[in-house]
Amino acid sequence: MDALPDELQQAVDEHERAVAGALRGPNLEFVISKGKRWTRGQTVVVAFRGGSDELYGRIAATASEWMRHGNIRLEFKDPQTSAFYQWSLADRGFTTQIRVSFDQTGYWSLIGTDSVNAAITRSGTASMNFGGFAQRLPQDWSATVLHEFGHALGFQHEHQHPTGVCEAEFRWVLVPE
Repeated sequence: MDALPDELQQAVDEHERAVAGALRGPNLEFVISKGKRWTRGQTVVVAFRGGSDELYGRIAATASEWMRHGNIRLEFKDPQTSAFYQWSLADRGFTTQIRVSFDQTGYWSLIGTDSVNAAITRSGTASMNFGGFAQRLPQDWSATVLHEFGHALGFQHEHQHPTGVCEAEFRWVLVPE
């Protein structure tokens, strides 16, 4: 369940078309995906809306696994108050980079720095969603958290690799049996 809400997907598509039109050259796809990565060594602030501190702690503990494998730091709590960061619909300015909600349909995340790109989203809008987690964690919740935080750090699905051959492996036309 990685489908972005329609309005976010439309904004991402429009932005990528605009960038593609402005850039030329054989490595266009590399430039676009490289442009969505966070700066090496950067602290990326993660804020929550909805849910409980217990849920935030479980998500933070799981997502922190990414810090073992890359030169990036995820910060979930305000170092001065030790409280989890919160975001609201009224926020102005991107003071938090990843804004997690639990009240929309499905599990999804914007890719990398798209979450702070004003051409795609606003600061008072979720950039990641775990629909239903606040009511009940699904059996595979930790894998879902790792998967979506992978997107938030800039990773796309392997079938989206611009030079990949996965698309050729898909059976696009259903043949009656």
